[in-house]
Amino acid sequence: MGRGGHPERRELIAELGRTFATLHAERFDHHGTIVGGDAEGLVLEPGSWTDVLIEQIEQKRRIAPGERFPDCFERVIDAVAANRELLDGAPAALLHGDPAHPNGFLADGRVGLLDWEIAHVGDPARELHRARRQLLESQYFDVADELETVLFDAYREAAGSLPDGFEQRREIYEAVGYLGRAGFFSKWAPDDDRPAEEIADAVAAELERRLSVIR
Repeated sequence: MGRGGHPERRELIAELGRTFATLHAERFDHHGTIVGGDAEGLVLEPGSWTDVLIEQIEQKRRIAPGERFPDCFERVIDAVAANRELLDGAPAALLHGDPAHPNGFLADGRVGLLDWEIAHVGDPARELHRARRQLLESQYFDVADELETVLFDAYREAAGSLPDGFEQRREIYEAVGYLGRAGFFSKWAPDDDRPAEEIADAVAAELERRLSVIR
């Protein structure tokens, strides 16, 4: 079995790519937070994508232990705010907000999504990068390149292309995504066999690297 796993897993990832492409086809005139809605449509509290993203980071900071890297959230927020022009030009699409394993289900060969509590309207590129990280990566090994290709190719086939700005905003979203490691260090580090200081040094170095490449 190669790094990509069984053919069934590859097809499941491909179907997920198609699901996100279908979801992201729901476009809006502006970004914002979903505050209500019914069968007639969603009710949004409009906001720039930069501000919506910063608020999501703030929500994560409020629940994070944060004792090992107390300034990591502020540093990433500063990087996001410094790229307001780039971020606010992103497409405005319906996003699920939490593409993690427990929030997906398979029915009749199609992948559906559960738990829409933090759904919002934002940049589809961020959700696709987030899905790659949450579904294909582990704290123990890097993303399987084959599965990343499967996910992105299926999305591209269904949507016609990857989201506009997918590459240009990649570094920002990779820094934001790393808050799950730096901000929640005490939650996952005890399960790692390496000495705590060695792990912390690696996390600090990776956070620095991700912030340093943001233009």
